[in-house]
Amino acid sequence: MNRHAYVILIVASLGMGCSKKTTQTLPSTLTIDSLYRIDLPDNLVPGYEMHDYASLQYYDTEELFYVIGLEDSKENLGEIKRKQLKLGGYFDHLQRSAFEHIDSVRQIASAEFTNPHGIHIQYGDYYTSGKNLAQMDLFYRISVCENEDYFYQLVIWMPYDTYCDKIKWIDIISSSLRFIGDTVTSQPIISAD
Repeated sequence: MNRHAYVILIVASLGMGCSKKTTQTLPSTLTIDSLYRIDLPDNLVPGYEMHDYASLQYYDTEELFYVIGLEDSKENLGEIKRKQLKLGGYFDHLQRSAFEHIDSVRQIASAEFTNPHGIHIQYGDYYTSGKNLAQMDLFYRISVCENEDYFYQLVIWMPYDTYCDKIKWIDIISSSLRFIGDTVTSQPIISAD
């Protein structure tokens, strides 16, 4: 990872006014549809009702912590593919569609970095208030990445007033994705210890 991207990641993670608390959960590596692996806290359970097409759906209803992951086949993007959609354009589209029915959205952080598995990731952190499904202020992290065949999106959300306690896990989840068959191996950016 280049030095500039690493500094941005650290500043974005630490500079949001959160102190990273030690969590009592451990990381659990999951394989999703023979496409990718991702690390999630072991207190999350699988769900199937959060999104019709999400291949990754995990949550903890006691902690109100939710994670979904979807992949869009580049082959099936039709007109968008012909326009040679880039990762930034895909991120912008996802960002607009994710918040189209929410009254107030404020971006509180954003970054681009290459994770330890050699995958370029772009993400944004958001504060939402007003009308939404939960009827409460929420924190969202939206992350995107791609390989030759797919665009991947990861969305993590929880009540806004609890995200500081969970920022360490948000960072671990966001940086842990690796495609099946990758040969790049290295240590994680952030340890769960």
